[in-house]
Amino acid sequence: MLGAVLRASWQLSCNEGGRWGLALMAAALLLPAVLILTIAPAAMLWAALAVWVGVCLQIVWLNQFVGFLRQNHPLAARLVPGHLRSLRVVALGHWLLFTLLTAALLGAALGQPLAWGLGAALLMLSTAVMMRWPWLWVAVWLLPLLAGLLERAGVWPLLLAWGFEQWQRQPLLVALLLGLPAAYALAHLLQDGGGAHARAYAKADVRRQALRDAMRGDRLALRQQGRLGLWLVWVLEIPFRWWMARLLRQRGQRPGAVLARAELCLGAGTHWITQLASAALVLLLAALPSYVGSRYYGWALREALAGGAVIGIGIGLLSMALNPLLALRAALYRSRREQALLMLVPGMPRGVQLNRLLAGRQLRQYLCAWLAASLAMLALCAALQLEPYVIGYAIAALPSSLLLLRDDSRLCQPGSNMVVGMVISMLALGGLAAALLVWTPIGPWTLLALVALPTALALRWRWQALARYPQAWPVGRVSA
Repeated sequence: MLGAVLRASWQLSCNEGGRWGLALMAAALLLPAVLILTIAPAAMLWAALAVWVGVCLQIVWLNQFVGFLRQNHPLAARLVPGHLRSLRVVALGHWLLFTLLTAALLGAALGQPLAWGLGAALLMLSTAVMMRWPWLWVAVWLLPLLAGLLERAGVWPLLLAWGFEQWQRQPLLVALLLGLPAAYALAHLLQDGGGAHARAYAKADVRRQALRDAMRGDRLALRQQGRLGLWLVWVLEIPFRWWMARLLRQRGQRPGAVLARAELCLGAGTHWITQLASAALVLLLAALPSYVGSRYYGWALREALAGGAVIGIGIGLLSMALNPLLALRAALYRSRREQALLMLVPGMPRGVQLNRLLAGRQLRQYLCAWLAASLAMLALCAALQLEPYVIGYAIAALPSSLLLLRDDSRLCQPGSNMVVGMVISMLALGGLAAALLVWTPIGPWTLLALVALPTALALRWRWQALARYPQAWPVGRVSA
């Protein structure tokens, strides 16, 4: 039974997008380790490698626990003998194994193995709880504000001092008092059947389907989340609906104008006006708490962002540029029937003209978004007087523009694992570029030149290859 649980988790991961997606994710996770072994200073080599392995263990844990939740079906929990017990044993076994591995690795590299192991165990429990109740991820954004309020009230320093004192006195006892309840809570995140379990599993299944659809470019995926999802879709598509009405009122028969109207079939998710409106909304939501914190709570933004927070902001800015690129393949595949009808519209470009107009519009949109995100990163670093190593993530994302110059007539249906693999690969390459800026004398402009020159040559070569490809629309018609 234990072996069946383990095999089922692996099979579920493969079913989401194939083994190629898993292989891509594994390669992306190994790339930073190779980088660390290659360019990290000798004094930081083993510590940096141990920290990265600890991060990988957390990623693997999340993937495994999602599989355990999928297997925790209410009927199987009640009707299959030993199923729930085996599932809990395997989950606790993974949790304990990853805790011990983290304690051994980080303890050997940085000291304090018990503290590192306990921290990893509590972090894995926290992420498992948030996977069980996804709305708790909102708490991650509220914790800094709560910590700031507690610190101003004098409560947070007292709690930290009391906790550190107890740990210094009896570290093993504190670890047991925290670890044993954590193990019990983790085991009981996997439910034992009944009405509440059935309702929770049904809601989780709806969320999983919505996530799969969203990763495949379905702009209507949020509508599966009830009234809130419907309202969010309606709000986010206001600029797109306005632009669509404006385009449809035009009567121009130029190939570019006709293609601009035809591209509306791809949906709001990949359109440039939705991208622009979403970026403005996200920046506004990010600026408001920053202003309130600095104006009324005395937050020093430079000190707050001097650590890893600026990396998170940089990745967030870059994500706004990359998201349409990641969703475009799925949006094209999903709208192939509409494309077949649009090819009958008078004035619609065809053949090589369609290939180049379509690729040119998509490439221009991506490069403009990439440039805006890069300038925003540089402006943030300049305003806060921080080292611009975060620009490495933007530089590493530039070669992704090559994905837009492809033979769409052979496009296959994308899987979610492939999308996740692409995201992890981009993050890994961005970490590689950022590490080069930190650990080597290569400057940002030199690194940009080293990346941009071969990218430009490859773009030119692939642009010429568009003339040899079959007509792009409808996509996937000659795929194997």
